[in-house]
Amino acid sequence: MARLAPPRHYGQFFGLYAMVGRFGAVIGPFTWGLIADTLGLGQPVAVMFLFLWVVIALVILRPVGDERREWGPDHLPALARR
Repeated sequence: MARLAPPRHYGQFFGLYAMVGRFGAVIGPFTWGLIADTLGLGQPVAVMFLFLWVVIALVILRPVGDERREWGPDHLPALARR
């Protein structure tokens, strides 16, 4: 995450990361219960549905590179610019 985010926006990026993690921790089991138990489609269908979300995430995140970036002074926190 530190390679992706400009230094002045670390808090926002890590906050988003934490929020998405918690969202996934709630939505994953909810979808599992909905598909496997409520709809009665069984565990194999629930596994395939969650695997589909992993593939979608892979397609979305594939173009994101993690190479080192040199951030200019506009991207540094105010205290570091002094």
